[in-house]
Amino acid sequence: MFPLYRAEQIKRSEPVAAQTVGISMYELMERAGFAAFERLKQMAEPGAHILVCCGSGNNGGDGFVVARQAAIEGYSVTLFQPKFATLPPMTPPTRSSHGSI
Repeated sequence: MFPLYRAEQIKRSEPVAAQTVGISMYELMERAGFAAFERLKQMAEPGAHILVCCGSGNNGGDGFVVARQAAIEGYSVTLFQPKFATLPPMTPPTRSSHGSI
């Protein structure tokens, strides 16, 4: 069983986690995205088509990292992002991850 957390709890804990281990929020996002991609590789055949849905928050940034890594490693990637007009502004680390695709 995995405990569930509210978005506000995660938003408060992420900066603390990054500061505790001495990394930036962007690096924390990169690490989370790589970890998610490693899990994806256990579930999807090499070269499979995957759909990654990304919003404007830090989870969306994690998704951009997943999409980038999947494309680098030969997966067929479709990246879905809702219209920016309907979303809050991207967080700075998410903007950086988005720009790396």
